[in-house]
Amino acid sequence: MQDVNTDSTMRLCTMRTSWIRITAAFALLAGSGALAQRSVPNVIASSASSGTYAPAAVSAAGAALYARVNEPQPLYTVRRYDLRLRSTDERGRSITVKAQIFVPDLPKPQSLPVYVLGAGTTGLADNCSPFDENPARQSWGWYQGHLLSYAAQGMIAIMPDYAYFDDPARLQPYFVSNSEARILLDAARAASQFFEGRDDNARPARAVFFSGYSQGGHSSFAAADLWKSYAPDVPVKGLAVFGATTNVATLWREHGAFGPYVVAAYQQYYGRDQVNAQDLLLPNVYAGLSRNALAQCVGNLHQMYSKRASDIFKPDFLQALASGTVGQRWPGVARALRLNNAGMNKAGANVPAFIAQGTTDDIVTAAAQRAFVRTQCGLGRRVSYREYPGINHYQTRQVAFRDALAWIRGVTAGSAAPSSCVN
Repeated sequence: MQDVNTDSTMRLCTMRTSWIRITAAFALLAGSGALAQRSVPNVIASSASSGTYAPAAVSAAGAALYARVNEPQPLYTVRRYDLRLRSTDERGRSITVKAQIFVPDLPKPQSLPVYVLGAGTTGLADNCSPFDENPARQSWGWYQGHLLSYAAQGMIAIMPDYAYFDDPARLQPYFVSNSEARILLDAARAASQFFEGRDDNARPARAVFFSGYSQGGHSSFAAADLWKSYAPDVPVKGLAVFGATTNVATLWREHGAFGPYVVAAYQQYYGRDQVNAQDLLLPNVYAGLSRNALAQCVGNLHQMYSKRASDIFKPDFLQALASGTVGQRWPGVARALRLNNAGMNKAGANVPAFIAQGTTDDIVTAAAQRAFVRTQCGLGRRVSYREYPGINHYQTRQVAFRDALAWIRGVTAGSAAPSSCVN
């Protein structure tokens, strides 16, 4: 009898011990979740109010951008704030960049989608930051007018600088996915953290959209690629891009003028032993690299360089680029092109995309964009693809404005993103 009681007691103790262990495990998991939540970095280093735009001022600011198409009537006054953001480079080292956030003035509390913009090409040197643009003198894309127009429609709009525009010793890591993506994802975090402790009627919804024009399309798809591993706390709902330049090799073949910028940036970023500009560029292009691409902003691009790739790259490299054999002689270049082919990570393909493309775009051709869309459909991404007849690269954002707004609002409201993909 004693043996039976002892056995029962031991079984009871074992069960209690197991229950304690299970309970502790759940507590640990809950604690680790809370820890993960607490470990989201505080990315705002500073913020300051920098302007208020009544609807008429929003329209005036957009006049340089919406010359061909009328922007929708602004619905709200918009307040602008200048930020300094903390981010990281691909090695986890801290960097800071400038940013601006645009907040609509609402009559009552409301949650709004967050619109994170990646700028198009502005240049490599410090004087080429998109925040230094003066459209009255020379237009690079007029991103402030772009952001104001979206904020005035009822979105929280934010744009960060790319890396190293405040570092004279370094060039912008131009078309480097890992750099662009981290900064855009941290800008999305900033758009949420900005409102902590504030009493604005506008509040960020759990709906973040990455957007961009040209290079900004590359950075948007790069952000989707990196999202789950770098910033899973960000509630990404979609991408809305205009004339997106996602494949650097395609850009080099179809519009060679951007080649020297990218080659110069890759040479500095990856090292001359991996990407040697002298090996790739024609002698006259290479000779002028320091006084041109390393100093002049994008407004002077076509005064410096021809659109024809044959006027930029050495014939043997161009032939290898066309035949897909770059890796045989230039393995470092092939690796850089592969790493920065944005939108190719299956892990980010569940983020739907709205892609706008002009049929007369000669920087990103419609044929190249259709090929990219087919690839995205093959990855399982829901893509709403819109072509605009007679529209060039520089007009795509403006002509597609209303369609992009409608798409973002629909996805924010919970509608399934429409898809142009054919099963």
